[in-house]
Amino acid sequence: MGVAEDPGDFGGYRESVLVDAHHVENWWPATGTTPERAEKETALTLFADWTPGEYDLLD
Repeated sequence: MGVAEDPGDFGGYRESVLVDAHHVENWWPATGTTPERAEKETALTLFADWTPGEYDLLD
């Protein structure tokens, strides 16, 4: 998978191997300017490691 250094940096990414993924919930609490705000988003957090071809394979 390609991991960008900055959001939207499609030309400057580094290749990595996907090693894990977790379901997460992001919450945005109410603030002083928007007291009624309480938003929730479900997403995946992806964990990457290693450069492709430079890791040990399990037997």
